[in-house]
Amino acid sequence: MAKEITLPTERQKPQNYNPRLLVVFGLPKSGKSSAMASLDNNLIIDLEDGYRSLEVMAVQARTVSDLFGIRDAIQKKIKETGKQPYRFITIDNATRLEEMCLGYAAVLYRKLPMAANWGLLKDKNGMLIKDKNGKPVPDPKADVRTLPNGSGY
Repeated sequence: MAKEITLPTERQKPQNYNPRLLVVFGLPKSGKSSAMASLDNNLIIDLEDGYRSLEVMAVQARTVSDLFGIRDAIQKKIKETGKQPYRFITIDNATRLEEMCLGYAAVLYRKLPMAANWGLLKDKNGMLIKDKNGKPVPDPKADVRTLPNGSGY
């Protein structure tokens, strides 16, 4: 005999009020951006200019340098006021974030001893090609996502 189920008649109180990280995913045009726009005190870091039709607190970022600039501005505001300036921060979207960070990821990976010459352009003799300042030239086709066993992550 099955256990008798009692259906709820009201909402339950949250048990985990503030998750540190939340990933929202879904089909295009399913309301993800609108849901994020509805959150009070939410800074949206917009990577693809997708919030023009919504009333939001958004800042545009197109490069990794932009992301560092946003981070620095937030840290400066925290120092000035002694408190967090936003309750939430949304980065939209993850695919574009990954694309933006690939060059920087390659730079970080090359800082590892085992990868010092990875992803650099070489001539037909296997010698590094250098720019006018004598620095090795990164290969624009180098992609840390293709390294074996997830080494690039």
